[in-house]
Amino acid sequence: RKLGRNEAFAAVFALHPVLLLESAHGGHVDAAGIFLALLAFERALSKRWFGSFAAAVLMGWVKLWPFAIMPAMIRRRGPLRTLGLTGTVVLATLGVFYGERSSLWTYVRSWEFHGPLAWSLARAFDGYAARGILIAAFLIAAIATYARDRHRRAPDAGTVFALILAYLGCSPTVYPWYAMWLAPFAILCRSVSGLSFTLLTVVSYAVLERFDRTGIWREDPRLMLVSYGVPLAVLTFETLRRKGRATSAPVNPSMGLEIQNSDKKSLETHIQK
Repeated sequence: RKLGRNEAFAAVFALHPVLLLESAHGGHVDAAGIFLALLAFERALSKRWFGSFAAAVLMGWVKLWPFAIMPAMIRRRGPLRTLGLTGTVVLATLGVFYGERSSLWTYVRSWEFHGPLAWSLARAFDGYAARGILIAAFLIAAIATYARDRHRRAPDAGTVFALILAYLGCSPTVYPWYAMWLAPFAILCRSVSGLSFTLLTVVSYAVLERFDRTGIWREDPRLMLVSYGVPLAVLTFETLRRKGRATSAPVNPSMGLEIQNSDKKSLETHIQK
C-alpha cells in the first residue's frame, strides 16, 4: 500500500507454492527471515529507523547471508556510516555465534548445489580460486548497486531485489528456499522473470529422486538450463518490451507548441525590459 501497489499482490506471495512447500512442509526457517526482511523494509519506509535496524539484525540472525541487503534498509546515516554499522553487526554476529568449529566454514569452503556460475568455475579453477572469483563478483555487483543509489535515503525494492539476485547468481549453493527471499521483492518490482525463477528452482529436487533410486548424489547440469534459462529468456522479453514502450510512447503534439509559446513570451518580456 505504501508503494502504491495493489494489495492483492500480497496473496501472490502468501500462496506461492514454493513458500508453502519449504515452510509448511520443509520446515525451513527462511520464512521467518523473509518476514523480518519485509518488516525492516516497511519500518524504513515509515522512517522508523530503530525498528528497521532491529528487524534487519534479527533477519541476519535467522540466516547470515541476508546481511548483504541490510544497508538497503538502514541508509539514513549515509553510505559509509551505513556500511560501517552493517559490518560491525556482521563481525559481532560471527564472533558470538560462529566459532572455529562452526559448520559455517565447511559450508563456505566446499558446499555446492544448483549454482551454474559456481558449477562452471569449479571445473575451470581449483576450489578456492573459484570461490574467490564468486566473492569478488558479488562484491563488485553489490558495490555497483549501492553506488547507483548512494543518494537515496528511503529503501527501494528494486535495490533489494538486485542485491538478492546478485547473491543468488554468485552463490555456489542455491536451494529453493534461498530463492524464496527474492519472491516478495520480485512482486513489489512486478518482475515476472524473478517470480519464474523462484518457481523453477524446484527442478533441483530431481537430485533427490536420483539419490533415492541409486544412492548417488549427483546433479544434472541440464536442469540448470531450465531453472535459469527460462527466467533469463523472460527477463530478455521484459527488457525488450520495456524499451519498446519507451521508444513508442506517444508524444503530445501540443507540448512542443506550449514550449514554443512559453519561449516566445519569455523573449518578448526580455525585450520589453
